[in-house]
Amino acid sequence: MKTGKHQLVLFDQNRVCFSPGEFGVLFNWISLGLVNLKRWLKGRTGEITFVLLGMRKTFVILLILSSLSRTHAQVPAYTWEALGPFEVARHSSDTGQWTANGIGWVESLAISGRKERKIYAGSNVGGLFYSKNHGETWNFRFDLDRVCGVWDIVVDKTWSRRLWVATGTNTWDYDWGHGVLYSSNGGKTWKSTGLHFTPDQKEMVYCLERSTLDKKLFVACTATDIYISRDRTRTWKTVLDQDKKARVTFRHLELHKTDKDKMVASGAQLWFTQDGGETWSEQSAEMTFQQVNNKRDSLPPRYALAVNPQNNDQVMVLYTYRRKNYIDRTDDFGRTWYNVYTGRDFDRVDLNHAEICWHPKDSNRITVAGVRIYQSENQGKSFKLVSNPSWGHPQFMHDDIRAMQYSSRGNLWVGHDGGVSVSHDSCKTWKDVCGYGLQATQFYDIAVDNGRIVGGCQDLSSMFYANGRWSQTSSIYGDGGMNLIKGDKVYVMQNGMRILYGTFGVDKWRKVFAPFTPKRFKYPFVFCPTNDNAIWLTDHDIWEYDENKNWRNLTKQVPHSYTKIVALDVNDPDSNIVFFAKDQPTWDASKSALRHKLYKGIRGDNGYDWTDITSNLPILAWREITSIVSNPANVNEVYVSLYGFDEGDARHRVYKSMDGGDTWVNYSDGLPNLNALKIVLQNDGKTQLLATDEGVFYRNNELPQWVKLDQGIWSSHVIDLEYDAGTNAFYAATFGNGVWKLKLAD
Repeated sequence: MKTGKHQLVLFDQNRVCFSPGEFGVLFNWISLGLVNLKRWLKGRTGEITFVLLGMRKTFVILLILSSLSRTHAQVPAYTWEALGPFEVARHSSDTGQWTANGIGWVESLAISGRKERKIYAGSNVGGLFYSKNHGETWNFRFDLDRVCGVWDIVVDKTWSRRLWVATGTNTWDYDWGHGVLYSSNGGKTWKSTGLHFTPDQKEMVYCLERSTLDKKLFVACTATDIYISRDRTRTWKTVLDQDKKARVTFRHLELHKTDKDKMVASGAQLWFTQDGGETWSEQSAEMTFQQVNNKRDSLPPRYALAVNPQNNDQVMVLYTYRRKNYIDRTDDFGRTWYNVYTGRDFDRVDLNHAEICWHPKDSNRITVAGVRIYQSENQGKSFKLVSNPSWGHPQFMHDDIRAMQYSSRGNLWVGHDGGVSVSHDSCKTWKDVCGYGLQATQFYDIAVDNGRIVGGCQDLSSMFYANGRWSQTSSIYGDGGMNLIKGDKVYVMQNGMRILYGTFGVDKWRKVFAPFTPKRFKYPFVFCPTNDNAIWLTDHDIWEYDENKNWRNLTKQVPHSYTKIVALDVNDPDSNIVFFAKDQPTWDASKSALRHKLYKGIRGDNGYDWTDITSNLPILAWREITSIVSNPANVNEVYVSLYGFDEGDARHRVYKSMDGGDTWVNYSDGLPNLNALKIVLQNDGKTQLLATDEGVFYRNNELPQWVKLDQGIWSSHVIDLEYDAGTNAFYAATFGNGVWKLKLAD
């Protein structure tokens, strides 16, 4: 709990105490109701039972302190500060240069109002944003106690503040969601509907549609199943239930606008129903590619579909097979099919990039999208490119299209990896509407030195932050990755493959030619603990790169085992002891199988002598280590954070050793059943902070469990956490909500 200099002590100062200001807020909120009071107290340590007695304005407050296992040590006062980016960062792109400028991945869009001023934009991880002024400014509208991506949005056409969202969060190897959520006040507060999931069920809702004929009728899909609600989402019925391992990957739903019993769903399969979901017919076998299907090549990963707004029996389906694009069409809602287009006029579409739209007033105009956008004026017979990643081009738009829809006025709205764009002139030009407040940047990693940040982003290259402003490395096209900074010296990763070296704030880079190709966006990458002019990089091994451009393999004696290093600890001040971990569980708990996952190195005369200590931590049979950290003041005190979901009530998120890795104890009390991603120590190890899929948690040597630091920050997927001694602050990099700064009171 936050505490001030002057406190009004209630009961016992070692248990619960409020400053006078906090007590006033507490009393006022009680008058607003018990629900708001409990929400205000969320995150306070301990269990408090409130009993409100009296009539009308008379309240008697009885605080019953129960089940409090707190010690004299409390969570210190803390403050979070959002650092952004809040808008598209500054850049120095030359006209004609391909650039990755943007603000972040927008997966879903909903446009409301006749003038299209109200916009809802959903991030695949970072929640929901709202603009009421055509995208000039944005507000975050997903202040939940859990992390949720938003994959689809339904807005009530008669009351734009009433909306439903399909939730799902996809990060790395794990997908999960919380089903369909409902808000009656424009997203300020939310509640679950009858279609509800928990993260351990690993279900995402990819699409949500509402009938225009029956406002009580909703249809939703997960990757394998289709659900129908006939009572405004209170209850749901599964109408197409497929095996969870089936290759279905539903992504699209369309409801007929003149016959409420007709529906179509698509993903890696194509399904039609004409009786309200009672029976379904699979139409993939009718697609044109089947005429050349050799039964050996991979089938189309995704069918994108569009229904003609002027005749809903007409449906077009877009897909790719053997790197050739197809558009097939039915004019009788799936009874018969014919091919409209076969060729390579546009980029291939895939599981993550496949959209097709039919213009609401002109049936000749068809727009398709994968990486970029292409348009046809002759019902899909030929296409021309209408978006371009070249800076200064009138059709400039960030690549990788995620959502695309025509408004009723014929304007085309697009969500992509750079944010939101709109065209008011049939795609001749595009307007960026990523105004201030669309804090949706997805960072893979950050490095911090004296308050200056260098960060690698999903499809936004790398960014610099100094003196309150962000700038973008426009010369790097695509994804960023891992980063290092010391003074003006900076190393960054490009597209998971190249290592670049440069000077902070200067967009000029030199390549570091490595003896391996990383081929991933996150892996340990540190300055050499004994030489600031050298760096350690990892792949299957730890490599040292010195100022003379020489490479040295530090783990030559360790079995290769076709696994890659995912965690590295070099906190020992003398670098005499080093720990590292490799990816993947062993999937076998026997001692003979518990090998090649966790190593301890002790410096000798000829380098490091490595010992495999995997068998000391049997949980590695079912978990992968995400980070390792030792206490610089006592290198035998070691912590590991773990990846994966737990079955049952037991949690296995953090383990602790006090004897250098010989024995371990579970240190996970208080943590949610989500991935623990990085642990950081401060104050000679007495303070521990943990980045997770659902925010940052705090613990010290006297607290019995972890406590979430959730006051003043959105619930965010915190992918990296760094401590900067120069500012005495922690910096949290989120995958979907930018960077946040945390200050803990001394």
